[in-house]
Amino acid sequence: MIDLLGYIGIAMNFLWPLFRKRAVMLLLQAVGAFFFTAHFGLLGATTGAWMALVAGAQALLAIPLEKKPYFRNIYLLTIPVIALLVIISWNGLSSVFCAIAMIIISIGRYQTNVLQFRLYLILAEFFWVGHNILVVSIPGLVSDAVTLSSGIWMYLKERREKIIAKN
Repeated sequence: MIDLLGYIGIAMNFLWPLFRKRAVMLLLQAVGAFFFTAHFGLLGATTGAWMALVAGAQALLAIPLEKKPYFRNIYLLTIPVIALLVIISWNGLSSVFCAIAMIIISIGRYQTNVLQFRLYLILAEFFWVGHNILVVSIPGLVSDAVTLSSGIWMYLKERREKIIAKN
């Protein structure tokens, strides 16, 4: 059951980078995060579970940032929540990796430019790798690999399309 929840999360984490609309990407991130919340919780990786839960909620809160600028203040309220939950659930180095990943993800989701958004989330994935190695989450590591693969591929594809469109 623990791995099954993670594998469903993998599917969402593979799919989100393949979309071009920021709102769809964020929605799929939220669904994947909620499955990983359960996976990490059952695994006993409490900081990972809390960060996945906040990541899911944060993804949903980031959807209206493009069209409703006043929503930025609501979104920014997730930052102290992240800090508090890392402190409460502290578990050494795995918590450090989660905290760094969530800081980068928070900055990334704040971006309304899709290329910048993608770049921050790719960077954050490397810190999730560190976390997932330490808590021995095979689904987490598989998710990291597919998210990095599809994320980098789509980033490069969209970047190339923008360069071609300028010329």
